[in-house]
Amino acid sequence: MNLSSIFSAMIQLFLILIVGWVGHKTKVFPAETQTALTKLVVYITTPCTILYSVLNNSSLPGIGVMVELLLVSSACYIAVAALSLLAVKLMRIRPGSRGAYVCMLLFTNCGFIGFPVVQAIFGADAVFYASILNIPFYPCLYTLGVYLLSKDAADRGLGQAEIALSWRTFVSPCMVASVAAVVLALTGLKFPAVLTSTIGTIGNITTPGALLVIGIQQEDFMEMNENNMNDPRWAVIRNGKRVLDVFRAKKLPVIQIKE
Repeated sequence: MNLSSIFSAMIQLFLILIVGWVGHKTKVFPAETQTALTKLVVYITTPCTILYSVLNNSSLPGIGVMVELLLVSSACYIAVAALSLLAVKLMRIRPGSRGAYVCMLLFTNCGFIGFPVVQAIFGADAVFYASILNIPFYPCLYTLGVYLLSKDAADRGLGQAEIALSWRTFVSPCMVASVAAVVLALTGLKFPAVLTSTIGTIGNITTPGALLVIGIQQEDFMEMNENNMNDPRWAVIRNGKRVLDVFRAKKLPVIQIKE
């Protein structure tokens, strides 16, 4: 994929985002639109996108590449977690907020907006690689993330929150779809053509749906940025996340080329 194709895809994504913002400003979208679209994308269309990336892919990677992707992703989370803890210490964040800052640096919105962007730029086949890279996200979020936020609550004098985890804690539609995609890739199982086509059609809603939601949310983001514009710590976080996102985005094509 050349640079002009990537630039064209990014322009399309930005235009869809603008449509969401305009629809929100002009009251075309009712107040419930954001919640309804978010549930649609998270619970239905994104899992379909992940499954379709396997069902419609004739050149799936072997188990060695899948294990390599999992190891690379796990190593990235460990490294970024260490860097986030260091950054929070250097920024001198007060106790009671440190965990929240670490979570902001470590846990990106890779499930909701990540898959649509990967699909739009790299194509549907790349979503399968992204889904494998995303598998460590959920165990990390619901163990380290929960612990950090619970510690914040304790530091604020709100009492030590009880951390009760079960297998249901780690189950999410994207996680289930990612594991199912790996199983399908390993077994070579295929669905009937009409079912595969239906899953693909539903999955095609993911990119416009997610970007419409982001567009609807822009007014809230603008208000939050205005309220925190003079806080240098927010500038550090915004710039730091941009750098980390660039490195994460670069990993997918590098691994594909190697494979």
